[in-house]
This record gives sequence, C-alpha cells and structure tokens, in this order.
Amino acid sequence: MKEYPESNHPADKERFFLFAKNVCSFNAKKWKDVKFLEKKILEALPHCDRKWLEMTLIIFENLIDFHKVNPTPKTWFIENVDKRAPKNYYFELSCKNGEFFKEQVKMEKDDF
Repeated sequence: MKEYPESNHPADKERFFLFAKNVCSFNAKKWKDVKFLEKKILEALPHCDRKWLEMTLIIFENLIDFHKVNPTPKTWFIENVDKRAPKNYYFELSCKNGEFFKEQVKMEKDDF
C-alpha cells in the first residue's frame, strides 16, 4: 500500500490478491474487518484518493466473500431434485479426480 499510487506494474494486483488470499487462508480475523484495513491504509497513506480507497475496500471485501463460497452446494434435499425419491433423503455432492458424483444419504433423526 505504501507504493500508492500504483506503479501499474503487473505485480501490484498480484500482491493485493496474495494479501487477500493469505488473510483468508490464515483466517486473520482482524484483517478481514474492512474498517481495520481502511484504518491501516489511512495510517500508511493519509492523503490517498478516497475513491481509490473505497474501490480497494470493496474489491477486498468481495475477495473475502468469494473465498467463503463453496464451489458446489454440498447437500440438497432430493425432494427438490426428484419427487420420486424416498422421503427424508438428501444428496451429498462431491468431486474426486475431477469427476462430480452425488451420493444419496438418509437423514438421521438428529438432522431434523
């Protein structure tokens, strides 16, 4: 951030993405807080362009949210997929060796 304004070097965006990925990978809760990040940026760059700062924070927040999303839904009820399926079953979707497969699983009493 201290190199603001961006040097337009291709590594600038990569460093920003790497920072966001590390925040997620190490579950750095303090850094996931956008207000904390904003405070730290303003400490380092008190005179930065506010539009740039706002856009940077929005992009960061979107990257954090993106990291939380599963690539596919893990489960869904068969009722939503196939009306002929037995009651109280659901599918679990998995991926193994690049192949998607679903397994029918009976709900336990505790799952209700």
